Amino acid sequence: MKKKEEITAIMDNDFEKLLSQTNQLVEFQNGEIKCRICHCQMTLDNVGIIIPVCEPEGTPHLEFVCNNPNCLTAK
Repeated sequence: MKKKEEITAIMDNDFEKLLSQTNQLVEFQNGEIKCRICHCQMTLDNVGIIIPVCEPEGTPHLEFVCNNPNCLTAK
């Protein structure tokens, strides 16, 4: 029997709000946000994983992995 996994998704308008809250909306719109694995430009069409990052003494931000199967399975 396969293990059941919960997947959380967000809508496009929620995605923009999330990017605004982390001060990354303009960077995303300008193509400056890259996949943390292959470094391709992130777009609304290729977001595979969103990783929230909270560093001590830093501003919370998001990192992204594109939907390329090699990136999604990279460790």
